[in-house]
Amino acid sequence: MLAGKGRALRVVSMQATDIFDAQAADYCQTVPPADVGAGLAVEAGHADLWSGYVGREGRVIGMQTFVESGPADDLFQYIGVTIDGVVAQAEQLLGAAVD
Repeated sequence: MLAGKGRALRVVSMQATDIFDAQAADYCQTVPPADVGAGLAVEAGHADLWSGYVGREGRVIGMQTFVESGPADDLFQYIGVTIDGVVAQAEQLLGAAVD
């Protein structure tokens, strides 16, 4: 959806932060690039883990507490782990990066 709107972005899938963190520092600084100040992480589980990977101005979409529960579709809607939720947050970040 974002690419269709002419937005440039990079998607990184990171299943194991411990394996990523064990890589050479010069590699870790390219994924995401060190000059990205506002990344966006999407986590169906607890979001705290990702704050160190999105940059100072970045955001994390995900559960903020351990007490949120319910059917997956309802929970994902509530915490913003939906296509529309991710696109909206990304557009805000991309807009802020341009301003």
